[in-house]
Amino acid sequence: MVNTLAQWMVHGQTELNMASLDSRRFDKWADKTYCTTRAIESYERMYSFASPNENRPHGRPIRVSALHTLLSQKGAIHTVNTGYEKPSWFTTDEIRNETLTWAHSEAHEAVLQECVAVQNACGITDISGTAKFRITGKDAFKFLDNLSCNKLPSKDGRIGLTLFHAPKGGIRAEQTISRISNEEFLLMGAIGSEVKDYQWLEWHSDDFDITIENLTEEWGGLLLTGPEARNILGQCTQEDLSNTGFSWLSCKTIKIDSANVFAMRVSYAGELGWELHMPSWQIISIYESLMEMGSSHGLKDFGGQAFNSMRLEKMYRAYGAEFTEEISALEAGMDRFLDLSREFIGCENIRQRQIDGIKTKLAYLIFDDDIPAECFGNEAVFNGDKLSGIITSGAYGFRIGHSVAFAYLEPNLCEEGVKLSVETSLGSRSCHVSMSAAYDDSNEKLRS
Repeated sequence: MVNTLAQWMVHGQTELNMASLDSRRFDKWADKTYCTTRAIESYERMYSFASPNENRPHGRPIRVSALHTLLSQKGAIHTVNTGYEKPSWFTTDEIRNETLTWAHSEAHEAVLQECVAVQNACGITDISGTAKFRITGKDAFKFLDNLSCNKLPSKDGRIGLTLFHAPKGGIRAEQTISRISNEEFLLMGAIGSEVKDYQWLEWHSDDFDITIENLTEEWGGLLLTGPEARNILGQCTQEDLSNTGFSWLSCKTIKIDSANVFAMRVSYAGELGWELHMPSWQIISIYESLMEMGSSHGLKDFGGQAFNSMRLEKMYRAYGAEFTEEISALEAGMDRFLDLSREFIGCENIRQRQIDGIKTKLAYLIFDDDIPAECFGNEAVFNGDKLSGIITSGAYGFRIGHSVAFAYLEPNLCEEGVKLSVETSLGSRSCHVSMSAAYDDSNEKLRS
């Protein structure tokens, strides 16, 4: 630990992932009362039974969306991430709570219903708990180009996904970048790295004529996604939502009812959909309009458990799980989002990794059994009797009918069909490596 702390102090990054010990996971909201409450809770629970679906109430709520109360009244069970309350799943008439378990809980059936609605009709979820930054100024493009491992969107109104790297190659941030103009960009990232990302932007801004605004608390957001999303949203706006008028991976400000809403044609759930971002005070009105218009189209609330299931089915990585400072875009299998023909922070280290060869690589695992024990991260992966990797995240894929997970493995094992086993809470599970997403690998639904 002393060596790791020294690395952190001298180089600004470490060989090991230190996210769980990084003080920047807190901000001003973590006041004395909060810290005292959580310290007492930790002492009380030190030797208690733990399970992945434990949802401790101490020191909550402290950071909430404008929709928090309304969704709670509708049965939302919220969990907390960096102090921010996010809907995890919604109770039903039959399922009111869940027992602590390492296997499938009662919520499993409720989450299934949410995923079915998204796949066959439409779902809506509160995505206000996203870190949001606006970059403006005459050097905005040049500034972000210096940070981004991927080329920035080349046209106004387009969206791109990128990673920011440290000089020694570790992933510092994942960002979805929307280009409003050459002098204005909107960044969306993980709420868990909000403070760290803002600091990274500030640290590298001195030589550029830009302004950085943190919109995280000011803006709320909704994701409307599913095959009926266009029909529902079309009843609330005069905007052309066709593929010609509003194509996949594009963005623009549209009018919904009487409000100006920043709309992005993307969906982390992997279905036709739009992210809708707006000032927080407008979100209740927009949400209620969409629910009213969507009632006849099967619109249903869904939460983070369903979201996690669907993003894993689509082979989408997540910051803090698949993306950490221990690895670069190469190890994470993000080659198509990596442009090494340019200069950016960390590029020299990544080029050297290409030459030397990587020692670990992210693999996508499809499970071949029906054991009701999902992966939550850090489970051991075996090739025969040999320990060969570690799980980063996993879930049950409700649209595909089996479990999926990500794992960092020895590179030689990252080939289609390689058979492996994973040690879970209910024993060993069998799986195989897949080189393509388990759900809609061609992105036909996103482009529909």
